[in-house]
Amino acid sequence: MINLLPILYGNGLSSCFPCSPELFVAVIRINHLRAQFHSASQSDATDRHAAAMDILGAIRAFVPDA
Repeated sequence: MINLLPILYGNGLSSCFPCSPELFVAVIRINHLRAQFHSASQSDATDRHAAAMDILGAIRAFVPDA
């Protein structure tokens, strides 16, 4: 469904979400990762850390002026 966000909401101005589609995707990914955290085993900690760092990288790479 994440791939449909740009099609549905374009630049984010015509949606009810107060952020750009890129940041909205990051919020979705964060919530998904949080849900996985509660159901995952300790052996998945490396994967969760890598996923969290990937999300953080996407957020930090966001350029509001663009």
